[in-house]
Amino acid sequence: MTMRFWGVLSLCAVFAFLVQLTSVDAASPPSLNPMRAGAALVPLLHVAPGAQQVVVGVYPTTVYELNVETSTYYALAYVWLRWKGDIDPTATLEFTNAVEQGGLTKKNLLEKPQTLPDGSHYQIMTVQGRFFQPFSLLDFPLDRQTLSISVEDSTHGHDQLVYVPDDQDSGFGAMLKIPGWQILGWRMEKTLQDYASRFGDMGEIGSASRYAGVRFELVIQRSVSFFLWKLLLPLLIVLGANWLVLLLKPALVEVRTALPATFLLALVFLQKSYSDNLPTIGSLVLMDKIYAVAYLVVIATMIQVIVTATWVQRADSPILEARVARFDKRSLIVQIVFFAVAVGVIVASVQRA
Repeated sequence: MTMRFWGVLSLCAVFAFLVQLTSVDAASPPSLNPMRAGAALVPLLHVAPGAQQVVVGVYPTTVYELNVETSTYYALAYVWLRWKGDIDPTATLEFTNAVEQGGLTKKNLLEKPQTLPDGSHYQIMTVQGRFFQPFSLLDFPLDRQTLSISVEDSTHGHDQLVYVPDDQDSGFGAMLKIPGWQILGWRMEKTLQDYASRFGDMGEIGSASRYAGVRFELVIQRSVSFFLWKLLLPLLIVLGANWLVLLLKPALVEVRTALPATFLLALVFLQKSYSDNLPTIGSLVLMDKIYAVAYLVVIATMIQVIVTATWVQRADSPILEARVARFDKRSLIVQIVFFAVAVGVIVASVQRA
């Protein structure tokens, strides 16, 4: 009676804890304010009449220390500007996704802007620094990422100055290499950042809160060989050893029951070896889904050898052992087909933006 009482009390305590935990997560502190309405980064579709247009070109030559865990990378690039008008954009040019503004190096290669034959002004500079780019790891290790360099004017609104991408001369050098990644190409687009804030200015909110810019993106993809040889091959070796258990004689009960547990621990350590290098996210990545299928396969093998061991111990006969051996071989084929199909479906679900 006492044990039953304490059991019911423990269940009630666990239930109360879960209810409290759910209510804490669902509740929103009333003192917090939401994001300002209208604040967003969108493509610039229309140029305001009278706005000075500045042609921007970006040409990265070096990308190094790409860190997926911190979503940062270092880049060295040439950036040039061409414009007509009274506003000198080189004085107010800002790299909005630079992580360390103090460590960002900008060096003008011309002492003063050069006047071109068509009357426009021209300035070129080298830019080197650390940039921030949020990485989506849902498709790891078959993920595709973009390394962006975003420029924006820090003073003039979109009704005064807009940037136009130089698609003709922008790009990246043939010597640009990123270890472990394949460079698929690049793209540029005009952007409009609406901050929905006057930043303390008492004027009317509107054009003063909207700033035009340009975003240069280098599209990269992780090497497939990393997935095949560094992640999938060790997993297949462990699963292959696990499936060999089903080929052992049913009479070897101790060996057949001990090996799947060992392989299950091996899977845990293999998964930890790659997940330690990834940031903590609230969802499964592609490789986690593959490991979830592998866990199911090993657990199914473990359950099967335990059940068949019970059969063999209860009725020790050559006929029963032969039946168990045939059952194990059929189960082996089913598990291999199941794992192959499941992995194929998971890999086919990779999103390609």
